[in-house]
Amino acid sequence: MPKMQPGRTSRTLTGLAAAVALAITVLPPLGLFFIQREGLIHSLEADAKVQAIVVSEIVGRNPRIWNQAHERLKEGIEPIRDNARTTRIVDDQNRLVTAVTAELKWPTIVRSDEFFDSGFAVGRVEVIASAASILQQSILAFAISATLGFLVFVPLRKMPAKALKRASESLVRGELSRSLVDGLSAGVVLTDDQLQVIAFNCSATSIAGLTQPIAPKTNLLDCFEGAIGDDGSPFAAEHWPMRLALDGGVSAGPATVGLRSSAGRPVWLSVRSMPIRHGEENENTAIVTSIEDVTEQKDNADRLLITERAVQSSHDAIMITDAELRIISVNDAFCTITGYESDEILGQIPRILQRSAQHEQDFYDGIWARLSDTGSWNGEVWDQRRNGEAYPAWLSLSEIRDPGGRLTHYVGTIFDLSERLKAEQDARRLALHDSLTGLPNRTYLRESLSQALAAAQRHEWRVGVYFIDLDHFKLINDTMGHQVGDQVLCEVARRLKSVLRDEDTVGRLAGDEFVAFTPNVDSDAAFVTVAEHVLQVMNEPFAFDNDNLFVTPSIGVVVYPDDGADIDALLSNADTAMYAAKADGRANFKFFTEEMNESGRHQIETTRAVKHALELNEFVLFYQPKVLASNYRQITGTEALIRWNHPQRGLVPPGQFIPVIEGTRLIIEVGNWVLNEALRQAREWRQQGIPVCISINVSPLQFQQQDFVPGLRRLAERHEFVAGSIRLEVTENLMLTNPEATIEKMSEIHELGFLLSLDDFGTGYSNLAYLARFPFDELKIDRSFVCRLTHERTVEDIITAIFMGGQSRLAISPLECGWHRPHNRIRI
Repeated sequence: MPKMQPGRTSRTLTGLAAAVALAITVLPPLGLFFIQREGLIHSLEADAKVQAIVVSEIVGRNPRIWNQAHERLKEGIEPIRDNARTTRIVDDQNRLVTAVTAELKWPTIVRSDEFFDSGFAVGRVEVIASAASILQQSILAFAISATLGFLVFVPLRKMPAKALKRASESLVRGELSRSLVDGLSAGVVLTDDQLQVIAFNCSATSIAGLTQPIAPKTNLLDCFEGAIGDDGSPFAAEHWPMRLALDGGVSAGPATVGLRSSAGRPVWLSVRSMPIRHGEENENTAIVTSIEDVTEQKDNADRLLITERAVQSSHDAIMITDAELRIISVNDAFCTITGYESDEILGQIPRILQRSAQHEQDFYDGIWARLSDTGSWNGEVWDQRRNGEAYPAWLSLSEIRDPGGRLTHYVGTIFDLSERLKAEQDARRLALHDSLTGLPNRTYLRESLSQALAAAQRHEWRVGVYFIDLDHFKLINDTMGHQVGDQVLCEVARRLKSVLRDEDTVGRLAGDEFVAFTPNVDSDAAFVTVAEHVLQVMNEPFAFDNDNLFVTPSIGVVVYPDDGADIDALLSNADTAMYAAKADGRANFKFFTEEMNESGRHQIETTRAVKHALELNEFVLFYQPKVLASNYRQITGTEALIRWNHPQRGLVPPGQFIPVIEGTRLIIEVGNWVLNEALRQAREWRQQGIPVCISINVSPLQFQQQDFVPGLRRLAERHEFVAGSIRLEVTENLMLTNPEATIEKMSEIHELGFLLSLDDFGTGYSNLAYLARFPFDELKIDRSFVCRLTHERTVEDIITAIFMGGQSRLAISPLECGWHRPHNRIRI
């Protein structure tokens, strides 16, 4: 190998020395400049972020008018801004809103951060700082480095290349390790390509939450052990900015990580990293990392987010308007309740604040007057949905004013009262209407009648009140079940409504009692017509399960003001008239008279006395013989007739007390006494050798009792009953209610050995068709036919037909009542 020429060696050494000198001259000031510049930039970014959060809060409290709240914005950022920096607030159109300036020397550096209104970026906060001091320090460092480079240049020319290289690397490392950023609030850490800590500023030593303090030769990642991300999950190792900067050779971050502090709550840190390149191959030789505590900023951002989500998740509609009532923000509930999409309603004046068919203008004038006086208004209003549906709402309206007292916004909360109103209406309906028939109940009926009487008093009208009670309705419940009884009541309600005018009212008082009233009626004939229509529509059969039921009403009628001046008097007198209709055979109506009051008192006294008579055993049975028409001396049986052996009045016939207790439980007790006494008498006669069949009248109410047949069985066993010795007489009304159950019960009675007789045949609804279905052994022709036998040819024909049908076709023995007169007996 040829020897290197001295000149060439000299030139090489000179070149190497010049390179080292140049590196000494250039790299330190450049490093100083970039480190200080990056520190200033990070500081400006942090400052801009903090001020942007504060501005966002102010904007959140003053939506849509924040760009006019200059002083409010200045006051908000003043406590947190650096007086040596200029802060500019611009909107999303880059128009200046306001600024807080400071005297700045050239050159300047600007950094900005966005602020938000209702989740949307509406502007930026720009923070401007002078870089003149950085430039001056860099120039000074350059002068020093240049001097040092010159002083190093001469000896380096004579040093071996290896020594020159070691000196150069040592000088570069020493310069890079110097910290010139101790004045930054953020921690700045310099690491090598293995992320081992080389140098750090003072702020880095005071970072809270680190698992171990930052110290030389410490791996920086070890200080962040257990770090978490924004979502609370462990922070991924591949996402650390220092690794990204090292591997990618570009700046990385910021990344927000959380570390547990001694207080237990996370400390949130913003981490940024930047590589420093050096060497001929431009390799990464160092990483500069800034660490900034952003806990307060993140807490503020989280609170804003929570507030926004709370508003959006509220079930109440929330709207915000500007001072001119133009909507600038609504939540999801507002759209759900009103039916409007947010883009349809923004910029519009809400309908709820300006018009409604349910409110006059005075109503809205009152709202604004109240707002002007107190700053808020609460009350019920009517609004209209997008589909035109009107709905009630509870509106809470409040003014928002800036610190100077200027009105800037209105905030309205709307609670939809539709469901509550419906529930109240349903509750009122349940409280005032009968749940079965839907008719007004006793409370609502009295309320309506009170209003009708008040109107009648003012206009001198007459009002008809009708007390309607169903005859023998209990038999339907006892024999066919309450389900059928309920269906009958519903059909009765429908029929009653069908015969009344729209202005008339009918309600269910209780059980099978109904009350109707007709206001503004000017003639007695009209009251009669209403009662007749009710009778007519009620006399039509009720069809259930392919069978017909006959339900008749007894109606008591009173007229206001003739028969009473108040509700209680009218209802009491109508009830009295109704009982008079029942006493007169049922299925009719009676107008109230004063004599009925006396009758009512008589009924009460009689009922009480009958009960007392049962306890004292004051009843006796007389036995009326039954004889053949051809030989009235031949007795075929007897009929048990009850008499009341009254201690003062003597023997009282049944016509004076049986009608009074008919339809009450007392008739069952009297009937049971008659059955027991008649069976006892039959056994006594039988023991005396007198086998006579005794006929006993059984009321429909007693017959329909569920324990009637078991009770007969017990009496038969007690008195050693002999089949055919007792005949039970029932009226044709029994066949009108649940015929199938009645036939089944009659069959059970036959099996016990009792005979059955149809009493009073020829009246009411009975006809020969019934005789083919019911197992009667005997029918008794009503005495009204027999009494007219001698002077009415038609009656004779009817009796003849009954005889022929009963004997030849149906195998029933006809029996006539009331032929005590000789001419009737001869005719029979």
